[in-house]
Amino acid sequence: MASTEPPSLAVTIHERCRIAPPSEGGAEQVSLPLVFFDMVWLHFHPIQRLIFYQFPCANEHFMETLVPNIKKSLSQTLKHFLPLAGNLIYPLESGNPEFRYIPGDSVSVGIAESNEASDFHYLTGDEPEMLTGFTL
Repeated sequence: MASTEPPSLAVTIHERCRIAPPSEGGAEQVSLPLVFFDMVWLHFHPIQRLIFYQFPCANEHFMETLVPNIKKSLSQTLKHFLPLAGNLIYPLESGNPEFRYIPGDSVSVGIAESNEASDFHYLTGDEPEMLTGFTL
């Protein structure tokens, strides 16, 4: 186990936005009822993904070229998985939970940059580390 002091893990938030499926499909409301095996997961917090990329080019290039492509790709993918852009609801009429997508629903995306190169290597290294103070 590494015995070094953990870095401060400071980041600069460049953007927070919501990504929706493309509207040209004209998708109506879509519901996906949960099945018995899904019920176990209702007691856990929603999954939040944190993805790290080491990108050795200029920040402007990343923000102007790659970020728009990532957003477009996510939007196009959500077109095929509409309930993932929706919300978990409990309809009063049935009482059974379901994922429901209504046109205009979206997912939250944040773009942030580590202030220090050592932060990236600390978080993505293959050594077990104590991540005290690391929260989303």
